[in-house]
Amino acid sequence: MSQENLDNLQNADGNNTTPEKEEVSKVSNTENSPVEEASVEETEVEAIKAEVVSEEEENVETTEETATEVEDVVEAESEDNSEKEEEKENENKVIPLLDYSKMTTEELYEEASKLVKNESVQVIKTHIDQIREAFFNLVNADKKEKEEAFLAEGGNIIDFRYESYIKNQFNTVYNDYRKKREAFMKNVEAQQNQNYAISLELIEELKHLINKEEKMSDTYKEFKDIQEKWRTTGKVPKAVSNELWRTYHHHVEMFYDYLRLNNEMRDLDFKHNYEEKLKIVERAESLAEESSIKRAFDELQDLHKLWKEETGPVAKELREEIWGRFSKATKVIHDRRHDHIKVLKVEWAKHMIAKEAVCAKIEEIAKEEGNTHSQWQDRIKRVEALKSEFQAIGRVAKNDNDKIWQIFKDATRSLNKRKNDFYKSLKKDQLVNLEKKMKLVEIAESHKDSDDWKKTTDILKKIQSDWKRIGHVPKQQSDEIWNKFRGACNHFFDRLTDNRKGQDAELEGNFDQKSALLEEVKKLELPADSKEAVTFLMSYINKWKKIGSVPRDRKVIENTFNNAIDQLFDKLDLDKNEAAFIKFKNRIESFMASDDMKKVFHERDVIRKRMDDIRKEITQLDNNLGFFNVSDDNPLVKDVKAKIENHKENLKLWKKKINFLRTLDE
Repeated sequence: MSQENLDNLQNADGNNTTPEKEEVSKVSNTENSPVEEASVEETEVEAIKAEVVSEEEENVETTEETATEVEDVVEAESEDNSEKEEEKENENKVIPLLDYSKMTTEELYEEASKLVKNESVQVIKTHIDQIREAFFNLVNADKKEKEEAFLAEGGNIIDFRYESYIKNQFNTVYNDYRKKREAFMKNVEAQQNQNYAISLELIEELKHLINKEEKMSDTYKEFKDIQEKWRTTGKVPKAVSNELWRTYHHHVEMFYDYLRLNNEMRDLDFKHNYEEKLKIVERAESLAEESSIKRAFDELQDLHKLWKEETGPVAKELREEIWGRFSKATKVIHDRRHDHIKVLKVEWAKHMIAKEAVCAKIEEIAKEEGNTHSQWQDRIKRVEALKSEFQAIGRVAKNDNDKIWQIFKDATRSLNKRKNDFYKSLKKDQLVNLEKKMKLVEIAESHKDSDDWKKTTDILKKIQSDWKRIGHVPKQQSDEIWNKFRGACNHFFDRLTDNRKGQDAELEGNFDQKSALLEEVKKLELPADSKEAVTFLMSYINKWKKIGSVPRDRKVIENTFNNAIDQLFDKLDLDKNEAAFIKFKNRIESFMASDDMKKVFHERDVIRKRMDDIRKEITQLDNNLGFFNVSDDNPLVKDVKAKIENHKENLKLWKKKINFLRTLDE
């Protein structure tokens, strides 16, 4: 328990050695000017005076045993009570603390964004601090892993750059939170300084009460007004709090000494103070039923503050009984908190054992034999699953956190070293592939301006097939060398297309034949049986292909025919994907018949891009499912799963299309 909290709780009923008591002793030995309406005998006045001093000492007097008991049963939850007090304005609002150690960086960012946007900064400090710790544990681990991989591949540490889009986003949210909190703290500081100035003014008013020449009842009423204003003024800066409180109570004691309250008025004051302390005790006793141990403990400390600062003395015969109840209620909350921490420690210890077991599995994977790409992909997949399992286990004790992270990093470092050694050797093979593909680029560029159309077409088709069989090249050169190769091939085929413009007579004849065939297609009546209808339509497609190419400026007829055929296919009772593939196959074969290879290549590029997009969509939707903490029957979850299945079905069709294109190169 912090010293500040201990002091506060001791002063709730006092300590035999407090400066306040010394001040009271000084006051009790000093005779002030006579009270205006006093009519008691000198001996009675002295008795009242002694009683007032004794009663006022209730706030600063307790036995050594009671002080020790308070210290045993009340512990400070926070190292900075001033920060806990900031949350007083929102004490009725409960924001649950989640297990942030189980979240991903994206989930932590979303949680921080939501809190900073929707909640007051004075109630989310603990949440943001824990989120930030969990977030940077993940970021630092990721950075370390990528740095080690970079170095293992032969990179220089000076050239290593770590970029994290989610980290930049998180820093933006965290900086926004810091600015809001700084502004809030400035307002708190300004308000506390203002409260301090008001408190000093109230003390000055209290000082002057003993010099007023008016009825005692009026003076007492002013005194009670000053007390009420004092209670409602609010917090003052921590540095001056204790001294201000001592000064105020010193002058309260001076006033009681001056006023020499008659017994009846004093009894009323005692009664009021007893009622207020009884409310505090009853609230403290009710905290035993509070489900949240943290909320119960925080409110208990607030009650001790009220006991010390906002309630006065009670009759001597009731003092021990009321304080005993309060101490007993305090001990109940402390014991609950102590038991709760015991349970948490057991749970954290189990988490530590579970995380150590996961690390051991990663170490076993790192030792496995086998050195092929598929084997390494399998290991990487299994380790990624273990990483997710590691994060999902939950928190460990704070003093074990660094230890388990180090064990985890050591386990993955061993695996990464072997993996990097393997892919280094693989990179050598990619350099060999790069040489082979560069030779093909040279062939393509040397033939791109050739006028030997047939021979060059065969050469370019062959090297395109060779290109696909060579394999991967280093990623840095992949796009550049592919663009050169494709550019040279496209250049030739564009020239080939332009050359065919000279064959106008034959092409015009083809156009006339296709126009007539198109009119027939538009008037076709399909057989009732779907299979027969497909065969029937394919016969027209084959007739169309045999006719040959049409003039370049009239190639729109190809699209018109394809659209007409597509509409007829749409009338058939066929599977959607089957119909789509037949139409695609018809379109590609039409391009091939017209020697329009540029469009074939374009179709291949479009399909690859679409497949990549669908895979990304599936991955994104899978990730989104991880954010839903609801049952599988939830409509939103069902909708997401339905979208995933739909994308997977679409992906099958696109794979079938790309496989068909590959058969054309064989």
